[in-house]
Amino acid sequence: MKYIFFTILFFMNIPSCLSQEVHPSLSVILQDRLFADLTLNVGNSDTGGSDYSGNSSDIDIVFTGVFAGFETDFIDTYAPKVGVEVSLLIITTRFSVISYFQNGNVTIRGLPEIGIGIINKATISYGYGFSPHKNNLKNVSNHRLKLTVFL
Repeated sequence: MKYIFFTILFFMNIPSCLSQEVHPSLSVILQDRLFADLTLNVGNSDTGGSDYSGNSSDIDIVFTGVFAGFETDFIDTYAPKVGVEVSLLIITTRFSVISYFQNGNVTIRGLPEIGIGIINKATISYGYGFSPHKNNLKNVSNHRLKLTVFL
């Protein structure tokens, strides 16, 4: 039931994001092995108007959107993913659904993440992957640290 809810939430957000900003990103992920990640983020940033002096601010304070991407360890594991992201000031939250393919096995995981950073510039986050299925993955832990740089 949780997956149906998040899938509906993801697809409900797509039409509002189609004419929005696109932010590609590269990440390095440590989850037992070292992974690389390429993601395309589509959403809406808001600068929050003006600062205290009345000047227009160009610093993003809110980002909401969806993303699709691909992770790999360049050895034997690759993983397409989709998800949603909400960032406020320096706090970033994400939820992804990832399909890990490794040596003929497939494992689907839900992955909530929370982190800190500068919106649409760089973030560092912690995530915990959970799966309703038996974990068939070798050398891929449930815990992960992720450093992301937006291009």
